[in-house]
Amino acid sequence: MPRYVYKARNSSGTMVEGVMEVDSEEGLASKLSQQELFPINIALENSRASVSEIIARKTVRRKDINIFTRQLSDLIASGITILSALELLRNQTEKSEIKALLDTICQEIRDGKSLSETLRRFPKIFNPFFVNMVRSGEASGSLELVLDRLSDFSEKEDELKTRIRTAIAYPSFVMGMGVITVFVLMTFVVPRLTVIFIEMGQTLPLITTILISISNIISKTWWTVPIFVFFAVFLYKKQRSSGEGRFLIDKIILLLPLLGRIRRENEISRFSRTLGMLLTNGVPILSSLEIAKDVASDEVLKREIENIYRSVKQGERFQNGFFSPSYFPISTRNILSVGENVGSMDKSLIKVSDIFEKSVDNSIKIATSLLEPLMIVIIGLFVGFVVMAMLWPIFQINIIVR
Repeated sequence: MPRYVYKARNSSGTMVEGVMEVDSEEGLASKLSQQELFPINIALENSRASVSEIIARKTVRRKDINIFTRQLSDLIASGITILSALELLRNQTEKSEIKALLDTICQEIRDGKSLSETLRRFPKIFNPFFVNMVRSGEASGSLELVLDRLSDFSEKEDELKTRIRTAIAYPSFVMGMGVITVFVLMTFVVPRLTVIFIEMGQTLPLITTILISISNIISKTWWTVPIFVFFAVFLYKKQRSSGEGRFLIDKIILLLPLLGRIRRENEISRFSRTLGMLLTNGVPILSSLEIAKDVASDEVLKREIENIYRSVKQGERFQNGFFSPSYFPISTRNILSVGENVGSMDKSLIKVSDIFEKSVDNSIKIATSLLEPLMIVIIGLFVGFVVMAMLWPIFQINIIVR
């Protein structure tokens, strides 16, 4: 016998939910009427599960959510109701996972739930920051403005990530090609030339002997490299799975030259923009700090935010939480201190975010300009070493022949 999920209202108007095994929807409606319940929605239990399965099978891309947010903002701003806007977006999308998601959201809103309550059901797609921003927009009657800000926020983050990926793409390609070239030379070319030199019975120069020794080691032990990489990745993931492990790894990354600076500045920019947007939309400071902590990806910063949260909860001023040994530079603390004193903390946080976003961009450019020539020089020196080591015995043979 099929199981039906139902939502109904009783005589006092209270919403009632449940599951019942009946022959048909009409039978369920009849039973609900007997219990003085007025059905609002009836659906097969498996139909809701299938929606979740579709979303679980196919990852909803961040890009698609950004497009959805921007389009929903534009539609609401044009005067269309939320439900009509969502149905319009559902009908025009061709992606099954987005259609399934929007179908569920539309159904929940028909059942009387708010948009923020519905989005909270999908924490892997809509994080607490997104949900709380939407909730604040609903409360203030400016949902279209909040959605527009969320879209701008996501686009800024995506632009920064794209710049970082673009910056490391070419150096990574050069490094990869260099490693492949060295591997081929040391495992195929050098051993064959070594056989020729040995057959000639010639005394080899020191540079050639060193190269042959390195080639022998690589030829015999190359298979240990993937094993080492596997265990390194395994150990890294295991360490990241624990709070102390993540804290240690993130602290080490922050100590690295240039890379640590980029990581720190990127995290400060993201934290400041998140907190600033939440405060702008009227979310209380303690709730904003909790959400900003969840959004942060650096464990060191998370612990710093926890310290600030405790400080504010104890009644101290927001700026006081930054004046212990801090993740934040002195300039940031001064800007936030001034912002709190004049009552414009949200604007100060957005300003800090813009400053560090530009700083990250400059740091990436510096890193790229240094990495590319550095790797080319290193690879060039090693290839030059191999060529010289192979040609030196040949030069000696020519000298002897003459």
